[in-house]
Amino acid sequence: MATPPASPPPPLPPPPADASASPSTLKRTRKATRLRSLATRPPGAERPVVNVDPATGKADGPHKKKLRTYLGIVARDKVDVTYDTWKEVPTAQKDLIWEDIQAEFEILEASDSRTKKKILQIVGERWRHFKSDLTRKWALGADKDSADDIVCEKYGISKEKWTQFYQTRRDPSWEHPGRVRAVGAGVTIKQYFGSASQTSHSSSSMPPEDLEQLTQQIRDQLEESITEKVTRKMMESFSQMQSHFQS
Repeated sequence: MATPPASPPPPLPPPPADASASPSTLKRTRKATRLRSLATRPPGAERPVVNVDPATGKADGPHKKKLRTYLGIVARDKVDVTYDTWKEVPTAQKDLIWEDIQAEFEILEASDSRTKKKILQIVGERWRHFKSDLTRKWALGADKDSADDIVCEKYGISKEKWTQFYQTRRDPSWEHPGRVRAVGAGVTIKQYFGSASQTSHSSSSMPPEDLEQLTQQIRDQLEESITEKVTRKMMESFSQMQSHFQS
């Protein structure tokens, strides 16, 4: 009588999850990985076609949302957070960013120089918002020792750059709402722009695109300053409440 063939061995169990990684940490890592995967097309795949209004930078078409997401990824991954302003980012680096965007998307209006300018302005806005989030959530909203590994792993920021950014945001002189940081410490908005009549005269001779960029820069700086002050006040109130209940 023939011996029946031996049954195949049972499949090996899946490898255990890293016990040291909390569910929230794994979730954050998966999210960052998922966002970065949008920036990589399969080999040979055609670029998504997007229409962009050269006058406004507004995208249209079925891939407009993907373009907006990608611009946020570029802002986080390609621009150093230790620059004080978007204007300080070298022109050569901005040109490379524009090339990266065109490598991922076929922008039909790319030959119009206004399209490049508007798209890069959007990248600059996303970059400023990213720095505001880093400031609110991590530089002011968490202990540095607990935030170091999370921030560096999640956003791909070196510890040296993160420490520099953190120390800058923790410096009380940085958040003064009357300072124009782009022109140095101690310079107030009134000193920078002069009196109302001087401002009116000088702004009338300023090119519209430069005036728009300057206005956006001031708006972003004020927004950052207000956000950080509110966060700091909340942290102080929370600490006082903790001390009160523990006493």
